[in-house]
Amino acid sequence: MTKGEIAIRLIEEHPDWSKKKLGEYLHAKHPDLFPSAERARKVVRVVTGAAGEESRRKTWRTTDKWRGVPAPSKHDYSRVQLPPGKIGLLYDVHIPFYDPEACEIALTYLERYKPDTLVLAGDILDCYHVSSFVKDPLERRMSEEIDILRDFVSMLKRTFKARIIYQLGNHEERWERYILTQAPAIFGIDAFDFENVMDLDVEIVKNKRIIEAGNLHILHGHEFGRSIFSPVNPARGHFMRAKTSVIGGHYHQSSEHIERDLSGKIIGAWSVGCLCELTPKYMPINKWSHGFATVDLDSDGSFEVRNLKIINGKVR
Repeated sequence: MTKGEIAIRLIEEHPDWSKKKLGEYLHAKHPDLFPSAERARKVVRVVTGAAGEESRRKTWRTTDKWRGVPAPSKHDYSRVQLPPGKIGLLYDVHIPFYDPEACEIALTYLERYKPDTLVLAGDILDCYHVSSFVKDPLERRMSEEIDILRDFVSMLKRTFKARIIYQLGNHEERWERYILTQAPAIFGIDAFDFENVMDLDVEIVKNKRIIEAGNLHILHGHEFGRSIFSPVNPARGHFMRAKTSVIGGHYHQSSEHIERDLSGKIIGAWSVGCLCELTPKYMPINKWSHGFATVDLDSDGSFEVRNLKIINGKVR
């Protein structure tokens, strides 16, 4: 029997006993399960609801079959649903290592497009000095990155009359990882959460949650983890993992992969270019390209993706 079942049975046998007396008896009778009378009393408080109904509900199963079995811990992985309309997507700005010309071209285009929703789809901030890599001490400090990010988001809020969603990528996740490894004692304090430190007043989507635009799934691209194979292009890599229509960034390359299944359904996968500098110090030779995307979403869930490339200062 579990601790919860033992406590419940004793409560049923002695409904007039106080919680203190129940705890003392459980400790004396089952010292291996209840190392102290106080810990036994806490179990009694939980199963009776004296510690709060929410605590009892979260900690103990309430059906007869599972009564007394601790419930597993869970985190929020609910999907974010976007309504029909125009959606703008910006990937991999990597503030403060952004490309000013590419950013201006993308934002000028989107200003004419007039999106209803603007998704900052990951790695908008570089989080350089909290990364695990060797750092150049002369590069901008974390405080400077945050100041530039705030100015950037403020400019977006002034320019676009749109819902702005900030979907965190692997670079933003460096912040939480740094706290976990370097300052675990302050982990979980609300003041140090990414959204509170950045203080952007926009909608934050974290924990690798997916944004759904009808039949299209929007993610950053790091959610699938590392691969043991090298796909033909990033879009095909997205397709092989998602097996549904998906758009992401992360790889800093513009690519597309379209397939039709046996039922005739068209499935599309896209990878979007970046808006950061193309020749960073740590990897000046690469396959990167500048780009951004728009999505026109209909009420029936159908959509049209424009995976836009920036080539020689023009949108293609």
